[in-house]
Amino acid sequence: MLAGGGRRIELAFLAGFPYAQVFAPAEDDVVAYEPMTAPTNALVTGGPDLPLLAAGDSYRAAFAITVADSAG
Repeated sequence: MLAGGGRRIELAFLAGFPYAQVFAPAEDDVVAYEPMTAPTNALVTGGPDLPLLAAGDSYRAAFAITVADSAG
């Protein structure tokens, strides 16, 4: 959850996104959320828990972003 200016932003990982990156540069008034299916260094470290697909297979992932008043 991120809150300020009377608003609240919530990010929910519904399915298929076990990792995330958050970028909030000190010199700017922005925050970026990036849902991810693998850790940032997955191409280097790999791992048995990474989703691997054979040709023709599919992968489904979902997330939701909600914006609401901070009081509600």
